[in-house]
Formats: sequence, C-alpha cells, structure tokens
Amino acid sequence: MSMNKDLNSIVDILKAIENIMDSVNGVSFIELDANLEKQAAIFYFLIIIGEATKRLSKDFRKTHPEIDWQGMAGMRDILAHQYDRVNTQVVFGSILRDDFRVGGDDPSDVDFLFSYLPDTNMSLFRRANSIS
Repeated sequence: MSMNKDLNSIVDILKAIENIMDSVNGVSFIELDANLEKQAAIFYFLIIIGEATKRLSKDFRKTHPEIDWQGMAGMRDILAHQYDRVNTQVVFGSILRDDFRVGGDDPSDVDFLFSYLPDTNMSLFRRANSIS
C-alpha cells in the first residue's frame, strides 16, 4: 500500500476523532445516553475510525505498536455487526475519559498521526484548546 493511502486513512481517523470530540464536548454521560441522534453519530464516527484503521498498511501499523489498532478495528466490527451487544456506558466511558485525546502527554494518544500530514493540512485539525 502506498503512503498516499495511509495518509488518506490518517485524515479520515483525525476527522472522525474531531467529530466525536465535538459531539461529546460539554455533554454528560446521562445526556449522551438519552440522545439517540448523538449516539448514532458517535457510533458512525467510530465505525469510520475502525474502517480507516483497517485500510492502513501493515507496515504503518507495525511502526506504531503502542496503538491498539486491533481494538480500533474490532470496535468497528462490533458496532457494525453486533450492534445488539454494544454497551453505551463502556463506549462513552472510553471517550469521556480521554481515550481519544489529542495533544496529551500519553504516548498512546494520536498526536503522532499529525506528523504524517502535510503542513497545509495540519491547520485543518488543530484544536485551539488542545493542540498548540
């Protein structure tokens, strides 16, 4: 697979993360649990993350073993094919405790993905409150 295909997948992952973070910004678990439209949107973006993860080359994934690529792809499979097994508390708990953090100190966060973007695209993904 080409770096271009990896780049496209990285962009898709970052856009989906931004959309998830926008969806949960200032919203409690109780509010998320009661809002089926937000749930559907968040699940859709998680599916995009999982599908884009599957499209990343094996070489790319191997260079970043600190990321749970299998878990990301597995979440997509559960949301798409085993939707009746989805525990919203687990899904939203994962999101709300910053598993999708950007700009943090945790080596397992997704900041490294920004290094693969051309400089012209980086500004599209910088969040004023979390990425300097």
